[in-house]
Amino acid sequence: MNIHPVATRALSAGGVLLLVVAAIHLAVTPVVRTMFSNAASTEEARFWLAPFLLNHVVVGILLIPVAINTIYAARAARTGAAWARTVALTNASSVLLLPLALVAVIGPSYFRALPFLVASVLITVAGIVLVAAALSLRPQR
Repeated sequence: MNIHPVATRALSAGGVLLLVVAAIHLAVTPVVRTMFSNAASTEEARFWLAPFLLNHVVVGILLIPVAINTIYAARAARTGAAWARTVALTNASSVLLLPLALVAVIGPSYFRALPFLVASVLITVAGIVLVAAALSLRPQR
């Protein structure tokens, strides 16, 4: 069985999914700002809103080139471009490392919130699928 076409389709789909995640991330930023502002009762707490929003926007924006590069690598892999596997694997590995970094940095307490847990499970599954797809790419002969 030739897994190459399946892998390139999985990478393309993963890239599109990352674009969707970036759009959602950026779209909810004003909502998160409002929620944070309403919950922050002290001036000190409000001080942290700016770096929090900066981080939120930066992540959303940086997801866009990762997504586009993943889609581009998938298309190039279809034609056998040797560099495509490296780019796809780099992007896929960074997606897979996101949930691990979350657990390491924030600990397990936030995973009790259902939306956070669902998002973490989805990004973990996406990372595993993307890494598996990238690893299965071989230059065409």
